[in-house]
Amino acid sequence: MPERRPAFFAVDDFIVHVQRIVPYGLLRFVGLDGMTGNVLRVGLVPIEPDTIVRHLLIVYGCQSARRTAPLEDKDRDRFRGRAFYLASYMIEGGASRTYIRTKRMMYSDEILWRRLMGKIVDVQAPFASLQVSAGARCIQVFDSWVGALGPDDYVRFVQPYSRALIERIRATGVPVIHFGTGASGFFRELHAAGGDVMGVDWRINIDQAWMDISYRSAIQGNLDPVALFAPLPELRAKVHELLKRTGVRPGHIFNLGHGILPETPVENVKAVVEMVREFRP
Repeated sequence: MPERRPAFFAVDDFIVHVQRIVPYGLLRFVGLDGMTGNVLRVGLVPIEPDTIVRHLLIVYGCQSARRTAPLEDKDRDRFRGRAFYLASYMIEGGASRTYIRTKRMMYSDEILWRRLMGKIVDVQAPFASLQVSAGARCIQVFDSWVGALGPDDYVRFVQPYSRALIERIRATGVPVIHFGTGASGFFRELHAAGGDVMGVDWRINIDQAWMDISYRSAIQGNLDPVALFAPLPELRAKVHELLKRTGVRPGHIFNLGHGILPETPVENVKAVVEMVREFRP
C-alpha cells in the first residue's frame, strides 16, 4: 500500500488547481525547418473550447467522487497550469530554458498570440467552474514559467488573460490563489491581475513580497522546496524564520515556494507540519 501523503494543515478546505489540460488540439505547427527542426509557422486549429471541455468531464466525475471521500484522503493541492504556462508548452513542445519559440510568436504574430491566449482562457474558465461544482472550494492558478518574461512583456502579453481567467473563476463564488514562479521582479503587476491570495516563491522574502502589495491580499508561501532535504535543526530554523517574517498578521498560508520534489523525504514533510504547529510568534 502506498503511504498516505501528509495532509497540509494550512487550508481548511481542499484546493484544486485549474487542471493542466494542455489543449494541444488548439494549435498546429505548419512548416518545419529541415535542418534544425524549428517551427517556422504556427496556426490555430478551428476547434471550439466547449468541445475540449466536454472531453474533460471525466475529471469532473473524479473530483465529485473525491469529495465524498474522508477529508484526509482528499487531494489538497495539485500542480496545474495557467495561460502562459500552457501556451509555452504548446508552442515549445515541452520544457524550455529560453522560450525562444514562445517569445518569437508573441513578438512576430501578436494577433495569433492573443487568439491562442483567449482560447486557453475560454477552456480553463469553464473547466474551473466544473471543478467548483464538483466540490473544489478554492482554485489555485499556477504559472510556473511566467518568470521567463520581463515586467513589460508580462503586462502586455499575459496580464490581460490572467485577469480575465481569475475574474471568471471568482464569479463562481470561490477564492482564487494566484501564483507565478520567478515573478518577484514584477510581483505588483502579478497582483494587479487579481487573486484573493498571492502565492510567492522562495526567491524573495515573504514579508517584502507582502509589503510590495500593501497587504491587500493574503499571502501564500514560501519555503524553498529543497530546504526539505536539510537536517531537521536547519529545517526548523528556516520554517520558524519564515513564520517570524509574517508575524501575527492574519492572512498567511504556509506553503512551499513551488512544487514539492519527487525525491523529498516524507518524514521531513511531516516534520514541517509539526514545526508550523509548534511555532509561537
